[in-house]
Amino acid sequence: MLGVTVLLARLARRRTRGWRRGLAVLGDGSARARMAALVLFGVLAQIARNWLMLRAVGIHASVFEATAVLIAVSALSTLPVGPSAAAAAAVLILGAHGVAGVSAAGVLLTVTGAAGALAYAGWALADRRWIRRTNAPELVPRPSQAVVSSS
Repeated sequence: MLGVTVLLARLARRRTRGWRRGLAVLGDGSARARMAALVLFGVLAQIARNWLMLRAVGIHASVFEATAVLIAVSALSTLPVGPSAAAAAAVLILGAHGVAGVSAAGVLLTVTGAAGALAYAGWALADRRWIRRTNAPELVPRPSQAVVSSS
């Protein structure tokens, strides 16, 4: 993993066009550390969400079981099974705790994931509209900019 990171950092420093432009964050050590911290925070937040959803429906799962559910959800999400991947992953990993409760936790994982995705999409849309509004050229000149012809 360290070798891949070093290779990508070198590639980011040499080429800054096209798809490699996104790798520019790997060229700077402090930016690379911030990115790693953000990814770590995101993964830990997902594990905490899984653990909380399992606890919310009465399944007393450990943090390791919540981590296993996250890995299973990630693996099953690549398959074309639709939005039921979280419920299926929860039943697959924790079915011995009771299928009804575990599948309810899986449905909660699906719903909270969809709500998070919609919130993120709304944020992106609002941000895009705000940028367009602040960078839009003025169609009507301001009074101080009006050209007065003296004839």
